[in-house]
Amino acid sequence: MELKPPSTILPPTPAPTPTLQPAFVRTVVKHNMLGNRSTLHDPNTLVESIPFSLLGKIQPFLVSMATNAALVMDFHCHLTTSEVVGYLAGHWDVNAHNLAITHAFPCRSRLSDKEMAPLVESEIQRAMESRRLTLVGWYHSHPSCPATPSLRDIDTQLEYEIIMRGGTDASYTPCVGVICSPYNKDSLSLESTVVSYWVVPPPENKPHEYGKPMLMSYSVIQDQYLTQDTLNEMKKCADYYKGDPDVVKFGDKYKGNVTYLDKLKTTLTSKFPRDQSDGKLWRYLSELVMPGSTGELAPPTVSTLQMHCLSSSPSTSAAAAAVASTSMGLSIPKASSLFSAEIANALFSASKFPTPASLMGLSALFPAPAPPSLLKYPSTKMLDKNYTMTSGHS
Repeated sequence: MELKPPSTILPPTPAPTPTLQPAFVRTVVKHNMLGNRSTLHDPNTLVESIPFSLLGKIQPFLVSMATNAALVMDFHCHLTTSEVVGYLAGHWDVNAHNLAITHAFPCRSRLSDKEMAPLVESEIQRAMESRRLTLVGWYHSHPSCPATPSLRDIDTQLEYEIIMRGGTDASYTPCVGVICSPYNKDSLSLESTVVSYWVVPPPENKPHEYGKPMLMSYSVIQDQYLTQDTLNEMKKCADYYKGDPDVVKFGDKYKGNVTYLDKLKTTLTSKFPRDQSDGKLWRYLSELVMPGSTGELAPPTVSTLQMHCLSSSPSTSAAAAAVASTSMGLSIPKASSLFSAEIANALFSASKFPTPASLMGLSALFPAPAPPSLLKYPSTKMLDKNYTMTSGHS
């Protein structure tokens, strides 16, 4: 079987955190409290992520997220009390140093459904290729706990970064993880908490430590138009979970007098594109998740002037990067000072890393992991001083 370029290969989906019960409290630990890897560690342990600025480093690249992608992801995560997962697609602009997330592709398959899983991922791969999109990340939900990566999430993300490394600097594409927490009742906001993170490998002199999760600041870019892809993905998700025992009952109370439907409206409307200000999109989505709530059975009109999503061309990627730079107060270093061939090779050298168990039982597409005694992490020795993790962990 001939492997496709890293931009189109879909890594195996990660193993999920078990469905969380509302009464179950999960604490967040600091990375420096973990020490070396141990079989005694619970892989569902949540680990604090910190921004690069706290370490006096520069975020290695900019990230922008189109509202159509954020809308699909947030809608998907709200539909069920079980953890969900999906892929993120878009474009990497090496000159602007911006990773633009323009599309979200939900994985509509149950965790134990090994027969359906390959079909779902093949369909997503074909959809990305037909739209000339690049795989740029993955998302999953933490239904009722903080949007903070677990030990399993850290290993999964680092594995994906290695898979996406490419053979040369020109083929290198960054890959980010996104966690969406829709129902964390400790949050004071009705909007979901959405966190993007990236993992730095352990230092070469501490190979048995876990990778360090770093927060990735990102800007949200409002799309001009609602796309047919966006509508289709949300409709398919609503239909998929309909009638399942873990589907959210949107007429129930979420907190106080606020219903789950009220909460959904609050978090989604901020992600609507500019051409959907008349309320029709919300009425349609409300009817999808709670039939009879609005009676709006017809989907909103999709503009015939549909532009490709904001970052579907290099020029718009550059524009998004400029917006991101302004909104985050970041200065964009010259491309030559960031992901040079030496840096890419140091971070993503051809080393082995424990392949995470697939969310949906996939294993045939990728080689089996090396035994623990043979594992070797990518070297960080040659990383640029702006963001190399050479000091002790905070």
